[in-house]
Amino acid sequence: MDSPPGGVEVWSPEKAAKMCLDILPYVVESETHPDRIEPGVLWYKLPFAIHRNVGVDSKSIVCPASVDETKRCPICADRKALMKNYDDNVQEIKDLSPQKWVIYNMVDPEDSDKVVVFAFSRGKFAAKLESELLDGDEEDLNFYDVNSDGRSVVVRFKKDSFAGTEFIKADRIDFKNREELDEDDVLDRVVCLENCLLVLSDGEIEKMMVAAQDEDEDEDDQPEPRRRKRSRDLEDEEYDDGQRPVDDEPEDEVEGGLEEDEEDEPDEEDEPDDDPPEPRRRKRRRDPEDEPDEEDEPDDDPDAKLGGKSAAAEGKKAIAKKKAAAKKKNRGKKKNRRQAERPETSDEDDEDDELFV
Repeated sequence: MDSPPGGVEVWSPEKAAKMCLDILPYVVESETHPDRIEPGVLWYKLPFAIHRNVGVDSKSIVCPASVDETKRCPICADRKALMKNYDDNVQEIKDLSPQKWVIYNMVDPEDSDKVVVFAFSRGKFAAKLESELLDGDEEDLNFYDVNSDGRSVVVRFKKDSFAGTEFIKADRIDFKNREELDEDDVLDRVVCLENCLLVLSDGEIEKMMVAAQDEDEDEDDQPEPRRRKRSRDLEDEEYDDGQRPVDDEPEDEVEGGLEEDEEDEPDEEDEPDDDPPEPRRRKRRRDPEDEPDEEDEPDDDPDAKLGGKSAAAEGKKAIAKKKAAAKKKNRGKKKNRRQAERPETSDEDDEDDELFV
């Protein structure tokens, strides 16, 4: 895993155990800190959010809007648009939903002379810590301070599981007194948490999204092999006069003994979503529901089925529409296949290498 600025390492618990953590303060530099902390103030954490399975390589990225409310996140914009028709987009909304994390500076539990960065899912640690601070003693609120108000955080990590995936989470948190620390020494060794995260621009994120969409469309545009109908095999049939019976002559056979190619229908472009587009946002595929089965192909004779004026043209249009729907459905399957190739993830996922600069 790449290290944050200053050579600080990233740490996370690897097994169920009871540990004593010393979380350290840092000087806030951002004017848009998610906790509304002003620049120059000592604080101890930075909340942020992660989007998973982004782009062709299904990477995890930091949500730009989660660390700076003035920044735009194309993924959150797409999710907001899909929320307008929630019932039809439940799964895709879930796939686009960010996962909340929190990052801290702290003393390395295995080497007291080192400072590490502790980044973890909010549900696995921060939620428990905040609950204890809210319901606990007031004297523990400044546990991160370097003076006599500082406290060590005693954590009992345990194994848990979600959707068949095991992970480590905080099960119990207590506070205990710790010795005063040298403030100048601490502030020299910690990092500004706002500078630890790799935050892509909205343009870079859109490129990743478009690349994934283009890959799906390229696969969909591959032409299917053209098939010829097999004529009846007459080699084993015997006729007294050397001629085949009139009634057995294949209907589809044409002059020269070859049959006509089946007419290739042109692919129709995907129909646009009903939701109005937002600035600089590319529409994402929604998973279609109740699509017609592949075997439910229209009859070979659209004129006979549709009847009325321009029946042949209407039949071809119906066929093209079904192909477009099947094409859209296949892209959703390909997206699911790419995600399935990665380890199963959930709201309890472990840290990712792509999150840090």
